Amino acid sequence: MLTSFFLDVIYIIVNGLVFLIELLPDVTVDSGLGSAIDTAVHYVANYNSILPITQIFTIFGLVLTIELGVAVYKIVMWTIRRFPTQS
Repeated sequence: MLTSFFLDVIYIIVNGLVFLIELLPDVTVDSGLGSAIDTAVHYVANYNSILPITQIFTIFGLVLTIELGVAVYKIVMWTIRRFPTQS
């Protein structure tokens, strides 16, 4: 019963935030920005013959995951060390 109350409160808060976001107008991309993205894709596509783009993104994702894991580990260890010194 208490759990359902907290879940209902979280649902109402998230629903309210989503409602506020839905009130905003739709976003459109200007033709200049769209052509800039298209040009960037063509420039990156030239490197696809040397090393496939999917492998580059896979390696980037793995490095990002490892770095995120190290950061989370450091934050958790800092928090664990911090507790005994609190009064």
